[in-house]
Amino acid sequence: MNYSFVEASLENQAIGHTVYTYRRCRSTMDVVHSLAWTHPGGTLVFAEVQTEGRGRHQRRWVDVGGCSIAVSILLRDRLWNGVGDGIPLLAGLAVLEAAEETLPGLDDLALDWPNDVVHAPPGSRPRKVAGLLLEAGRDPQGSPYAVLGIGINVNHAPARLPPTPESRVPPTSLRIVAGRMVSRRRLAVSLCRKLSVRLHGERAEGAQKRIWEPRLRTLGHRISARMPGTSDQPLVGIAEGTDDDGSLLVRDAAGRLHKLLAGEVTLSAA
Repeated sequence: MNYSFVEASLENQAIGHTVYTYRRCRSTMDVVHSLAWTHPGGTLVFAEVQTEGRGRHQRRWVDVGGCSIAVSILLRDRLWNGVGDGIPLLAGLAVLEAAEETLPGLDDLALDWPNDVVHAPPGSRPRKVAGLLLEAGRDPQGSPYAVLGIGINVNHAPARLPPTPESRVPPTSLRIVAGRMVSRRRLAVSLCRKLSVRLHGERAEGAQKRIWEPRLRTLGHRISARMPGTSDQPLVGIAEGTDDDGSLLVRDAAGRLHKLLAGEVTLSAA
């Protein structure tokens, strides 16, 4: 990717004014954590290949050089107040909007709670296009910050998609669903501009209005949710909505309303 074009296009943006690029690194998340105490919020780190890229619950995220977008963003000051406030869903919405702007006519992209973007045509099994990860921390002075990691499958051919266990949403790429190659640099610029709006310009209002809900395919469905690190029976119920912090509101068969902050959620058979 021509990262100099990306950097020149983002010099006045709240997210993207400072850009670091790596041909290969362990993890863009780790690099941003190392920059947190010396750099302003909105600093970006891109990598063509991560040797130890990660997703939620320490799962491995697999990059394919020349095919993916792997970027992590430093959130601090006006971009971070110590709580999530729906950031993964707002950022997921930005990913979805950037893909649609880059690929006019692209249909059937949706959000899966809490942090995935999927291609979900009616009557077909959804397939994952992008994943997001949010990690909070404190710099050496004790000031809070967070790192938002985003991985997007852009120009993968079917044979180059990473393997996925049967129990999880299988992957796809924007190239596969759009039927044509995608400009990664145009997508990266659009993504950062959308993130600047969603996470800087309109974050509080967007969270209050829960602007992600019209694109959140989880809502209205019977779901099964299992909390990470527990062996409890999964919660089964109807996903009725979200709170302004991005948590999922689920009503069980007894009529009790549960608020889920995290967990593994799958759509159940009716």
